[in-house]
Amino acid sequence: MTVGPWFDETGNKTEFKNSFIEKNLKSSDISFLDLVLDSRRTLGRERREGEGVSGAAFLSWVTSYMLFLPAFGMEFVQKIDRKKARKHWPEVIQERLKPNGPTTRLIDIEEDYIVRKQQQLDDLHDRMRKTLPR
Repeated sequence: MTVGPWFDETGNKTEFKNSFIEKNLKSSDISFLDLVLDSRRTLGRERREGEGVSGAAFLSWVTSYMLFLPAFGMEFVQKIDRKKARKHWPEVIQERLKPNGPTTRLIDIEEDYIVRKQQQLDDLHDRMRKTLPR
């Protein structure tokens, strides 16, 4: 879905990404492990700048070593869960995971679902009217 096509506010297909889509795609690429590794780089950046190392940078560096194993474990478990979960998703969701993107709008799927449920409810009411005494 990150390759497109995308839908605009009115539900029409667009061939370009707007700033909102770009921002959300970039923010979803950062994991907890990336944040931990970045805090390790903070100490190196401050040392290269030559003004000494601040206490906050040192504390961040020490904390990054304590959080590395849990962050690595979280990343590993999330990758396994994503692979397992995709097998159990409905066809509507699996269609949206294809590289060329979705072929239908969610609003159309929802409207179709509501129509089917209303039809089932009407059928149930008809059967109840026929079976219940007057």
